[in-house]
Amino acid sequence: MKLKLLLALLATAAIAAIAVYVQSPPVVDEKLPAAVSAIDQSTKDQESLVQTEPANVWTALPEIETEVVHGLEVRKDRNCTVEQRYIDIGDGNVIEAYSCTPNQPPEPGEYDHYDDATLTTMAYSDPVAAEVLGKRLADSDPVSARILLIRSVALRPQNTDPIQWLASAYYGLVAENGEPALREMSENYLLQRIAEELGTSGATDAIKLHLTRAGFGEQDFLEMEEAVRVDLNEIRAIQVEVTGSSDLTGWQL
Repeated sequence: MKLKLLLALLATAAIAAIAVYVQSPPVVDEKLPAAVSAIDQSTKDQESLVQTEPANVWTALPEIETEVVHGLEVRKDRNCTVEQRYIDIGDGNVIEAYSCTPNQPPEPGEYDHYDDATLTTMAYSDPVAAEVLGKRLADSDPVSARILLIRSVALRPQNTDPIQWLASAYYGLVAENGEPALREMSENYLLQRIAEELGTSGATDAIKLHLTRAGFGEQDFLEMEEAVRVDLNEIRAIQVEVTGSSDLTGWQL
């Protein structure tokens, strides 16, 4: 079935690309009021974007008032919550990670000056960084863009604008050259259904009508619901990994 093949291809691409954005704890740019992560010996040889030594020997900026949180010396004016976590990286090792989640995420425009590498690192726990980078990559790498925008929503589920933007900006076609745009309509429907499950009023009725007219039947829509379940499970997994809990219930991991 065309839809089943389409969803299988999308799922395979997404799974292959997702490791780029979720395996590493964040290294926060020095311009942010944040602590950086401390990692074990197995990851000390990884390149750092903003420092050359592990975070446990971080030296605070001069003339800035600091305090010690979870053993880290951090700025008192940081406007973020420092948290310590232990993350299983899947090879028998567990890393000790620190994150500093913004108490009030800034507007996306405030992150425009960061390069892609910095945003990739920040996107681990920063929904705005994930959104900015996802939109930036939408033209050149739509699979990675989708992963990042889903991650942004997972980190700030009350804001489904990133995936609704993706749905309208890149999957708004209904027909092309007189033929139904099945891939675009299917992805639009899927993203809108995710938004609905997270509490946002979606636009699925109109898209479902177009899909039905294009030949979609009951089984096709059941397969779409399975794809929705896969994405919601990923959202929940991101929330549990980064924050330790999730309010998303009813979907088996």
